[in-house]
Amino acid sequence: MNDEEIIARQARKIENLERRVADLERAKNEARLHIYGIGGPLNDNKLRYSREQMATFFRISECLDL
Repeated sequence: MNDEEIIARQARKIENLERRVADLERAKNEARLHIYGIGGPLNDNKLRYSREQMATFFRISECLDL
């Protein structure tokens, strides 16, 4: 494999990885909206999650921030 082929292969891999990161960022943001059930301009817990459920969702949300 010559240098041009290696560079082309790396460029394709980088492009695929950048696309994957963008997709994961969108999915992360959507997941956060589902977790908190935003019902207006503020987090109003419109889905009426219990305190324990909200604590679990908060921990999940913290993991999404990585």
